[in-house]
Amino acid sequence: MANRDAHDLAATLRRTNFFVSFDLIEPDPHIARSSVWFARPIRKGHKMIRRFWLYGGLAVVAIPVLPLILLPSKAHVERSILVSASPSTVFAVVRSQRGFDRFNPFRIEDPSLKTEFTGPDFGPGATMSWRGKAGEGKQTVLRETRNRSVVMQLDLGAQGRPLQTFRLSEALGGTRVTWALDADFGMTPVARVFGLQLDSMLGPTYGTGLPRLKRVAENQG
Repeated sequence: MANRDAHDLAATLRRTNFFVSFDLIEPDPHIARSSVWFARPIRKGHKMIRRFWLYGGLAVVAIPVLPLILLPSKAHVERSILVSASPSTVFAVVRSQRGFDRFNPFRIEDPSLKTEFTGPDFGPGATMSWRGKAGEGKQTVLRETRNRSVVMQLDLGAQGRPLQTFRLSEALGGTRVTWALDADFGMTPVARVFGLQLDSMLGPTYGTGLPRLKRVAENQG
């Protein structure tokens, strides 16, 4: 009689998916096997629930971030102008940080901009540091190809270390000058969003600086 009651109890617990631990007054190996049989799915079910909440939580975090990660990790900005001067004349201006400061468009945006020059007067190692309303930073001539290009490393602190390049090519009537910037934002989602706006933010500044470079080079020539 006791064994039949125990069997009935085990069957009820299976149907309700509820597990309790109890001792049988008259142990029966069949009942023991029944208890173990329905205990395993319950423990497995607990693991599935934990996994559901774990994966669900990850999904909640990942869904809004995923589109940002898919944004371009790099940005390129460039503007160009025709200068009525030889490549060697333009090259002499852009390879010098003091020459850069003569057409520096950021001075128009911030007349109180403070600059400091260190290193050689021109070529690799020539450095200009600045401090103004928009923050502080520095740029250093990294490498150059005579009468063809000058590459500068910018250090903008938390905003990154983009490369700034002046490319010179002979053209009918003078020299085609291209002022470009290349930035790598890595895996930072917020920086990638900023990268989408970089051309519209920096392009007009380059568009202001190039005519000033044109005047400096043409007057120097």
